[in-house]
Amino acid sequence: GNNWPLKGGKYSDFEGGIRATAFVSGGYLPEAVRGTTTSAVMHIADWYTTFSILAGVDPFDSKAAAQLDKPLPPVSGLDLWPVLSGQNATSPHADLPVGSNVFIDATNGMKLVLGTQKSSGWQGETYPNASSPSEDPEAAEWNVDCTGGCLYNVTADVTEQSDVAGLYPGILADMKDRLSALKEGFYTNDDVGVDVCPGGLDVDCACWAGANVWGGFFGPYQL
Repeated sequence: GNNWPLKGGKYSDFEGGIRATAFVSGGYLPEAVRGTTTSAVMHIADWYTTFSILAGVDPFDSKAAAQLDKPLPPVSGLDLWPVLSGQNATSPHADLPVGSNVFIDATNGMKLVLGTQKSSGWQGETYPNASSPSEDPEAAEWNVDCTGGCLYNVTADVTEQSDVAGLYPGILADMKDRLSALKEGFYTNDDVGVDVCPGGLDVDCACWAGANVWGGFFGPYQL
């Protein structure tokens, strides 16, 4: 895929790997916001909560909370309707972790990135091209080392051209601490998946599973 002009792509925590576009349509949408855009920070988990509230349904998952062995945490999505309807111009989020290696402060657009980031170059409008370091965006030359923390202002610099960690060491340290605190509450379990493919195959598991398990379609590699 080509996520130009954003930085990175699949397997990357840069904007090319996590930023998506979406649209809302329908007669219920107020006329004042039809044909407009918003860059308010949203998460895919927010859609479940938003649709539940619009439908008059409590998004709280009582069955998940009632598990005796290890209850699941509450639904973490927030209601986007105030932003979508024009009642509020700002994101319902303040602190938004995106996995274990990314933390976005939705109040100011600062984004912390940790770890070694793959597929982290900038593609061209036409890609691949003669200036591509490799036609494989997962090749090592596309990697960016953020093990000490990279910092970007994705409001002012959506293509993440400038790592400002050196300019704002205090903000970097603060965001790393806030992400560490949030990670203490991340849900984990001890479930172990079972591969759908037998061992010793001389063909790709995805192809074998599609032909032998999923009726000619691609499907999960584990159950």
